[in-house]
Amino acid sequence: MERTAGHIVFIHLSVYEYLKQRRESINEHAGGHISLPKHIEQATIAKTSLNYLTLTVPALPLAGKLQEPSEIEAISAKFAFLDRAACKWMWHTSQALSGDVIPEDSSVSQLLSTMERLFDSRESLLVWFEAMCRYEYEISSLEIASVLTWLASHPQYHGLKDRIMAFESDMNTL
Repeated sequence: MERTAGHIVFIHLSVYEYLKQRRESINEHAGGHISLPKHIEQATIAKTSLNYLTLTVPALPLAGKLQEPSEIEAISAKFAFLDRAACKWMWHTSQALSGDVIPEDSSVSQLLSTMERLFDSRESLLVWFEAMCRYEYEISSLEIASVLTWLASHPQYHGLKDRIMAFESDMNTL
């Protein structure tokens, strides 16, 4: 680990060598620093957040019982990553899908499969919606528009686009 130009640099030598061998999927910077392309970084964060919402958080009311309000402190203690996952996955998705990213990119296809899992599960959608309400967060219409625009340009994802639009419409009526 070293500190250079305001950055803390740490990576195990074996990981560094592995990434350098995969030059097509990394960006090299002055001084030998490397990073993943923005769309891969953002897709990984969005996918991790969605996995947390659909696999870690049970598809139940956050309080554990119907018609029992959940308390922020209690759900934050039980699900430490919930606020970040629920409130920011769409932003990370919009960043991952910006530009001329293609659906065949493995990071993008994995993200889209994970999104489909969320929108296929009514219970997970309700948990996501409850979390957004508890944390008093509203998704930006620009984030949704960015994702929908990208999905609209890829016919194989029109079903996902339609489910997101339906969910957005339902949210707007509440």
